[in-house]
Amino acid sequence: MTIAAKLRASQRISIAIAFLVALAAREATAQDQSHGAAEFVTVALVPDLGPKGGDALIERHASGDPKNLILLRTDNADEIMLATALASLFKSRHKAGDVLASNILIRVTGRRLGTSMSTGERAAASAHFARLKSAKPRPVPGHGTVPAIRIPMGPLMAAR
Repeated sequence: MTIAAKLRASQRISIAIAFLVALAAREATAQDQSHGAAEFVTVALVPDLGPKGGDALIERHASGDPKNLILLRTDNADEIMLATALASLFKSRHKAGDVLASNILIRVTGRRLGTSMSTGERAAASAHFARLKSAKPRPVPGHGTVPAIRIPMGPLMAAR
């Protein structure tokens, strides 16, 4: 793949992520019952990621709730790390879809450059991260009672 093709693909992904994050920010107060579990991602702050390591961990489950879970370490969590994890989740959803035959575990290492984020994407990530920092602890299966929020993602759009 040429550099120009990689840049175009990266721009398409950034635009799609910005759209999804903006949609999620607008619908953040929507009732959870009006959407399927796969259309949400639960984001939780945890003290550590255990032996799986990484800067963040994404769990995608074939069944149960939450279907999509992003775990951020409390010692390195910020809006850039959240945006990085959301981008990784978007790529996984685009590749594997929302109906999974088996669970998927994605270890996120490193983070995006803040300059690679659009203004809308940065604003939405900041708003979600502010909600997460002030979230009340709630039970997250497999991870105890930790600060967590749900972010609506919307359905996947067909690739063109």
